[in-house]
Amino acid sequence: MAIYERRIACITGGTGFRFVARSLASLYPNPTTVHVIGTADSGRSTRRIREFFGIPAIGDLRSRCIDLADRRTLGYREITDLLAYRLPNIEDKTALEKEFASIINCRHPLTCAASARNHKFTRIILANLKRFDETRKSIELTKGPFDLKQGSIGNFFLTGAYLDFGDIGAAIFLYEKLAGVRGRVLPASEAVMHLAVETVDRQTIVGQHIITKTDLGSRMQRLFFLEREEPGAAEIRPSLSAEAADAIRGSDMIVFSMGSFYTSLLSTLHLMGMSEAVRESHALKVFIPNTIEDPEIRGMTTADMVQQLVKTLKGTEAGAKENDYLQVIIAGDRSKRLRLGAGRRLIPDDTTRLKGLRIERTPLITEGEQKGYYQPEPLADLLARLSY
Repeated sequence: MAIYERRIACITGGTGFRFVARSLASLYPNPTTVHVIGTADSGRSTRRIREFFGIPAIGDLRSRCIDLADRRTLGYREITDLLAYRLPNIEDKTALEKEFASIINCRHPLTCAASARNHKFTRIILANLKRFDETRKSIELTKGPFDLKQGSIGNFFLTGAYLDFGDIGAAIFLYEKLAGVRGRVLPASEAVMHLAVETVDRQTIVGQHIITKTDLGSRMQRLFFLEREEPGAAEIRPSLSAEAADAIRGSDMIVFSMGSFYTSLLSTLHLMGMSEAVRESHALKVFIPNTIEDPEIRGMTTADMVQQLVKTLKGTEAGAKENDYLQVIIAGDRSKRLRLGAGRRLIPDDTTRLKGLRIERTPLITEGEQKGYYQPEPLADLLARLSY
């Protein structure tokens, strides 16, 4: 099957897979590639929006849409600069309000530049920013002021679209059509959820932004969701969205990507309905493990991650086999000795422990700040060529 016909479902987070996603879209602009992204993120601007408006996390969805936007779109650079902009990190509320108003009223240099290059697209962005602003000011009457500091204009735009349509999928679809996004970007769930984990010593850690900075590794005993971001909140069981489930079931390849292992990948795999969708798909199922250690996986090996991934998907499903969920592991080619320095450490590659799984190798970056990570273009090309 030609790459242009292959239906690929990438289950992924916000930043870990972004360079590979860009390369995949650049090398093979396949409109049937779907990026299924979790909505439990709670960092920076996203967290304040979630708390204030009570909506799913949108930051990672916005980031992937920008990554995959067609660079040939009229005014691409100016539109991207506007949507990627964050308001200043200052405490002066008057100054923040004044700058945000200048963006909405098309007096800010970024808005003027975007409007000059693509007036129609900019008008739609501004209409949704105004929707966000009007709703914000209405809620502030009872809830108190919303903190605009370091606010993401792209997040504000998508929030305005969400408030208009009533669901995050429709808001993302609007952006896809306007920006010529190559492929589809789907929220893994439409539910409002907050991530929590329990460690083996019975400690509960709540909030993606805290969990991702915590040394977890093999200490993580249970991952679950809460209705509010506070200890003691009611536990909930959010479901995989119907659109994401259909995309996974109908795919020819499912890619479990590198990124924040627990908070991006396993949290999405933990959604109700995900296990069934993966198991029932006839796709080739591929896992790309992280290569560099971070706090979430400190002390873990590649085989540890593989086993935890399969365990999360398999759950207590009687009769399910490991190969129902995973067949291929992509690992880094470590034939060249890498000295990472600065406290960075390669995750031990013990894939020889894994039986019944196919191991494919791809080059790692050997120089610069990204040393030790996968080279994006060879990895994208390998994904394009993989078959049963």
